[in-house]
Amino acid sequence: MKEIRTKADMSYLLDQIYLLKSVQLPSIAKSIERFNKKFIKEQSQPVESKQSVTKMVEPESVDDDEVGGFYFDTNAPLMDMTQVMTEMQQLKGSMKKEETLSIKDSPEDTGTKDDFQETRRTKVQISQDSVKARTKSLAVAVSKPSNTALTLLKLQRLCKHLAEYPETREIAIMENLIPILLRQRNHVDDANQAEIRRALSLMGYADPVKGKGIRILSVDGGGSRGVIPIEILKRLEESCQLKIGDMFDYVIGVSSGAVTAFLLSIAKASTEECEQLYKDLSSTVFGRNRFLGTSNLVLNHAFYDTERWIKMLREHFQGMGNLPISETARDASCPKVASVATLMNVGMMRDYLFRNYNLPPGSVSFYQGSSKYCLWEALRASSAAPGYFEEFKLDDHVFQDGGVLTNNPCALAVHECRLLWPDTPIQCVVSVGTGRYDPMDQEFPAEYSSLRTKLFKVLCSATDTEAVHIILKDLLPAGKYFRFNPVLSEDFLLDESKPEKLEQMQKDTRSI
Repeated sequence: MKEIRTKADMSYLLDQIYLLKSVQLPSIAKSIERFNKKFIKEQSQPVESKQSVTKMVEPESVDDDEVGGFYFDTNAPLMDMTQVMTEMQQLKGSMKKEETLSIKDSPEDTGTKDDFQETRRTKVQISQDSVKARTKSLAVAVSKPSNTALTLLKLQRLCKHLAEYPETREIAIMENLIPILLRQRNHVDDANQAEIRRALSLMGYADPVKGKGIRILSVDGGGSRGVIPIEILKRLEESCQLKIGDMFDYVIGVSSGAVTAFLLSIAKASTEECEQLYKDLSSTVFGRNRFLGTSNLVLNHAFYDTERWIKMLREHFQGMGNLPISETARDASCPKVASVATLMNVGMMRDYLFRNYNLPPGSVSFYQGSSKYCLWEALRASSAAPGYFEEFKLDDHVFQDGGVLTNNPCALAVHECRLLWPDTPIQCVVSVGTGRYDPMDQEFPAEYSSLRTKLFKVLCSATDTEAVHIILKDLLPAGKYFRFNPVLSEDFLLDESKPEKLEQMQKDTRSI
């Protein structure tokens, strides 16, 4: 357990002490005991060697009861945890059965991003009444004026609670928290504004779009053919003199298109960096030994090294990959972003959206989804192409490549935007494909198809991207829908690894 010296360091401990008021918590007893022994040892040192640490102090008045019944004095000596231990033991015999808490020991440094997956999977299970009471308490605390540091702490705890218990957002909304936060947002520093943006997003609030209407970008999937959308988007940025993330209100992608969408919109990568990723993917992952690939296909149903692909994703996101998607809402310049995966372990396969937003209360999407997962998890699920990479198991779900059902996610984007901004018209929809090959009456010999080619054909036939294009072209108003999907000189494979082939894809794209 790390040293308790600041308000932020005390946040986890404070959450546990709050729970002691209503639940039995043996694991916290062990944590507090370790905490107590550590600081009793420190207190036995000479006075001059001691350092000032944080003390939890009873509020001087009702107005000071802003953070779960306590505030912090950073200049006070350490509190005596023995009394807390005694009170906890007294509580053990008086707990209601339905309020019993079950939790594993939490990671020692619960605030780090590396521990996010573990803490998410060891979610605290407490009674519904306790959760509701906690939500109201946090909402009331946030609504009270306080200094900058304390306001930030309260907002962080509110966001943590809403992310862990998304069903409580309606309670927070009933406490008029949305208008309160909107007013506060105009009078706080940048750090508090970022937390307010995330809290609003978790409650399903979406700021009005900046332009005359909703601007949507949709990117198809296609493995190493992802260099084709990059080439198109590069020319789009040059023409508009704007970055992709600044051009659109909503960005969606499938498989390699999801990687492109996340890199350009969330990581603020350049199109050149995205292009390099696909070239690295082709040479490092798709260029592996064919014998090893065949062996791996038999053992793991994946021709290529999935772990190497995950490592590449994390490296290109420079530490952002372990962030929960919902945390991207802190960035005012980040649009609404989603990646599409296929949910496999259900009666009938269905699309699943990894969103960086929540829909407004009362709005029900046709598509299941969540904002609680990490960035790399969203991309790993969306790009788990059958036969190429292993399927991805996440909590109780099993995912494969979003292109298995929907390789052109443009219609999904329109559906989601109608829910996010129901009273706002669509200004433009830009759909970018990974190229198409249209041989005229071409016949192939009987021995033409290899295993890789068969897998490729199955994926291509599962979804017809141009059929989606025709439907949207007929339904959307004239002059508002644009589809870029260049005709290719040959039928490039999804796992193309030859540099000259990638260059030919880019050359075909530049010819449109």
